Amino acid sequence: MKITLLEIEKQIVDGFQDKYRPFTNFMNTKLWNHCMEGVRDKLLLENLIFCNDHLKLPPADIFLKLRPCKEPFTNEDKKAIGAFWGYVFQFVLNYSVGKEIPVWTNTLNNASYFSKPISQVEIVKE
Repeated sequence: MKITLLEIEKQIVDGFQDKYRPFTNFMNTKLWNHCMEGVRDKLLLENLIFCNDHLKLPPADIFLKLRPCKEPFTNEDKKAIGAFWGYVFQFVLNYSVGKEIPVWTNTLNNASYFSKPISQVEIVKE
């Protein structure tokens, strides 16, 4: 599957709210903007895909390790970050259901990695 960063961003903006209604308010936060910046970074996204596919490391956890936030997270923030990256992998990149594992970081306690999609994801230039 070939997809551009703009297509990824559009699918998130157009579909996240419908799939994750409890996190509608998340879309108007600094944390949402922080996650969207990650989606706009091709190298970061490719690294998240690699870590998920080959190392079985959850994208939400790796994202926060590579792009830490200075503000402390509430439990709701933690769930929203997981929902965001779950949406990206399951509904935009077409990965299968995730498997939750403990991650033991300063931010998240558990996070999910996802089964590889049927076709390999390739992020291409616009």
